[in-house]
Amino acid sequence: ELDYLHYMRTYSPSHPGYSHVIQLLDYFYHHGPNGRHLCLVTDAMAQDLSSFAGQWKNRRLPVSFVKQATRQVLLGLEYLHN
Repeated sequence: ELDYLHYMRTYSPSHPGYSHVIQLLDYFYHHGPNGRHLCLVTDAMAQDLSSFAGQWKNRRLPVSFVKQATRQVLLGLEYLHN
């Protein structure tokens, strides 16, 4: 997993989907009572979708937002599959 995340960070940054895939900033290992665990450091996320949807009447996201978000997800998936 770590090797793949490192590779993703450098693979084709000019691809339109690059900015829609979370980037690995750093990593470290935590040694706890249940063994060693890999901890990944990424940018902080703004908020979850449920909280975000709460900004609109009846918690319904505008169609324009859904279209834009879907496009970004598909661009990110295309980047990951290439």
